[in-house]
Order: sequence, then C-alpha cells, then structure tokens
Amino acid sequence: MINKEKSFVSVVFYVRNFELYIEKFISSVMKVIGENFEHYEFICVNNDSTDKTIDILKKVHNEKFSDVSLNIISLSYCKSIEEAMASGLDLAIGDFVYEFESIILDYETNLIIEAYKKSLEGNDVVFVSPNKKATIIQKIYYNIYNFGVKKDQKIYPERFKIFSRRAINRVGKMSKYFSNNTSVLNTCGLDNSTIFYNASKKYIKYDKEEKRERISKGLESLLIHTYSIQYFLIVMSFIFFLATVMTLFLKNTTLFACFFICFICVILTLLLVQYIHTLLNMTFKNKVHLIKNIEKVIK
Repeated sequence: MINKEKSFVSVVFYVRNFELYIEKFISSVMKVIGENFEHYEFICVNNDSTDKTIDILKKVHNEKFSDVSLNIISLSYCKSIEEAMASGLDLAIGDFVYEFESIILDYETNLIIEAYKKSLEGNDVVFVSPNKKATIIQKIYYNIYNFGVKKDQKIYPERFKIFSRRAINRVGKMSKYFSNNTSVLNTCGLDNSTIFYNASKKYIKYDKEEKRERISKGLESLLIHTYSIQYFLIVMSFIFFLATVMTLFLKNTTLFACFFICFICVILTLLLVQYIHTLLNMTFKNKVHLIKNIEKVIK
C-alpha cells in the first residue's frame, strides 16, 4: 500500500477546444494524483470552448472519478492562457499547485510526482519541460527572450509546473498581473528547478484567437521581463552611427542625412521602450478575467 502524501494539492488545467485530448489527460492525471495524495482538488479553466471538451470532461468525471472535487471555470470569452490560468489560481487552495497550460501527455505520468518530490527538496517552483522545442517559432522566441535576461532567469517551453503556496503569495506581492507567470515565478527570488524529459514532437494546434492572444502576451513579456528589445535597438543605433560617420567622410550629404535621421529615430525609440519597460515594472496592469460561471462538479 502506497503511503500517500499529506499535503493538499490543487491541479489547475487549461482547456480550449481540446476534445481530442481531454479524456486521456484527465483519466491519467486524476489517477496518478489520487494514488499519491490524500487531499486534492481539480480546477478546469475553460477558455470559451465551443466543442465537446467540457461534456467529455464531465462524462469521464462522473463515470470514473465522481468522488473527486472538480471545479469548472468558464470564461466569458477567449483570453490569453496567462489571464485564463490566473482565474484558476485565484480559486486554488492547495499547499502546492500544479498548473497544466498544456494537456498533451508526451511524458510519463510519474514525472508529476517527481516534480512534487523535487519541490520538497527546497524548490518553491519546479518546471517540467521537453528537451526539444515544438516549433521553429517557439525556438526563435525563447532564444530572443533568454538573450535579454540573466542566466538564472531563462525560461523554456513547459508542459506543466508545480509551485508552493509561498511562491503564489510572493508573486501576488510582486505584481497584480500575471503577464507571464513563468517569467514572474522565475524572478520572484525563490529557488526553482527545471526537469527536462525526452519528448515527442506532438503539440496542440491553437486557433486564431489563441494565436493572437499568445503573440500579444509574448511581445508584452519581452517588453516587461527582458532587455532583448533594448539590446536590439542599441545594436541598430551603433550600426546607424557608424554608417553616419562613414557617409560624413565620404561627403555624401544625402546618405548622411538618411543615416543620421535613422540614428536619431532609433535612439528615441530606445528611450521610449526603456521608459515603458520601467513604467510597466513599477505598476503592472490590474488582473482581469471575466468569469461567466463557476460550476462545482461532485457527486
């Protein structure tokens, strides 16, 4: 008989039109959590799904896990994953919180417990990430992001993470808005660790609304949490400065005027970006998530 963990854990997971994946995910995760923990809850964040995702979720819950506490938060309209997950974190009461932004199971479920044990070693945040990026676009984005942060603040594509109540409280004090909670958790001053695993290239395709929100939040994260844009503008200003000097020696007034104007524009843009970066870090936006209803599913 397995000695179950006494800690109360909350499992927060995100869905949006995931009818092809939800049954396997919820069956596997509820099983492994139930086998290893005495006290737990599940919170589903439904980001305005229009397919049968929620119907399948309820069916599997009622047939196999009717004694498990399941809360379904349905958002009024499609929001970014970060904003959607923030509504689930608000409802979570666990000592530890699992957060699944992706319900793709391209890993062994024992990694879920391994991440928990890793957190007991003193890590308030544990990320579980595939060792290969899913897409070229993701690879480019994360390389740009990590170029503009400190070595210990780099982020990677993740399947899920677990963090302590202390980490949640710390992040809540640092900002009122989870622009990218992975970035905030990485910079909250608490110990964190990342578990890498060999993954398949299987990944979820996002619809247009989700892609638009992901692009918007990705750019916002670059602006708030990194100096990548500033570094790029500094390089560009240096290039235009050299070009201006060269055209001055060549006595080409037309090119000189063009490069000089470009140089001034880049410098002004750099100052503006840095000002916005500083302003946003001083006062993050208020956290906003419009909830249509909260449905508690338990027999």
